[in-house]
Amino acid sequence: MAFGVKYDNEAQGILNANIASLDQSFVGQSVGITLATNQFRYNLFFGPSQQIDQLILDAMGSSNTTKGSIVTNGSVSNFLANPIYYGSESAAESGVQAIFGTAGEAGTSGVLSNVTSYFAVGFSTLSPISFSAGASASFNGANFGTNVWDINTDAGIFAIKDWDKSATVSIGDTITVGGVDATVDSIQYVGVGEVYQDIVAVSSFPNLEPPDPNAESPLAGGQTISLSGSNKGVGVSNTSYPGGVVGGSFGNLADVQGGLTRLDDVLAFDTTSGSGAASAISADRTTIGGFRGTMSTQSQNGSTIKELKKEYAINIWMLENSGTKNLNSKTQFQGAIAVLDSLPPTP
Repeated sequence: MAFGVKYDNEAQGILNANIASLDQSFVGQSVGITLATNQFRYNLFFGPSQQIDQLILDAMGSSNTTKGSIVTNGSVSNFLANPIYYGSESAAESGVQAIFGTAGEAGTSGVLSNVTSYFAVGFSTLSPISFSAGASASFNGANFGTNVWDINTDAGIFAIKDWDKSATVSIGDTITVGGVDATVDSIQYVGVGEVYQDIVAVSSFPNLEPPDPNAESPLAGGQTISLSGSNKGVGVSNTSYPGGVVGGSFGNLADVQGGLTRLDDVLAFDTTSGSGAASAISADRTTIGGFRGTMSTQSQNGSTIKELKKEYAINIWMLENSGTKNLNSKTQFQGAIAVLDSLPPTP
């Protein structure tokens, strides 16, 4: 063995023996064969992981495209053509769910990620008043929210979104919109749903894929990312989140890097006068339910394959990490020998 070699300087001798031992580990055929075997087996599972992820992306893309049609049919313009107002926030929120889906349907055919309401104010004036969608509203000198649609009339209803629910507004009070004062004649509510894109979250470890042999651990710095065409096949598991909703609870949204994509609000409307839009939304929801079935099934399939892929990825990291550490040690030993060699002989 290398440790039996005799050197004039014992310190250099120990270091040279260590270097000889490391060199043996570098040239050992079994190390290279083991690494190549694990890389081969990793690729056997990486390819199918990519195929499965592509099936998910196809279904998810179709689902989100169909959601776009639902958003169009649930738009402000559709509401203004088929208005319906409610006497309470809860009734308004129930109304929008009746059309677009409940929290319990969020994982199947429901398209809402959260529900809320607009504050609808009836007014009448002696002469027409005018303000635009997007104009800021204030009450008692404080910000109250944002106007939703254009107003240019002496009597009607305007609606405020993101309204201050802590404010107490009563009949006869004044709300200022875009610098224009309006006296409150009536208070009602519009049912509103927030629509986000469907996503599939991927549990990923950047140090593992591709392997970073200089990292302290392959599983450090784990991330939850959204599945996309640029990262298909990567990661150790997939989780389907229709509308980004977690656990069937409105407003409880998946925490993924880069956040979620919000499409728009949809508004409850009179489904009798707006029967065409209501029928189209119902049909689109059924279609989306089919796409989500594919997303769910293939996400489970992907997780099964990716878990196996993970084991080979870890083996690859361990082998490459070991090689890196050995090289670093060899460099350190050689540097130490150079220092020792530069010293004058010991008397």
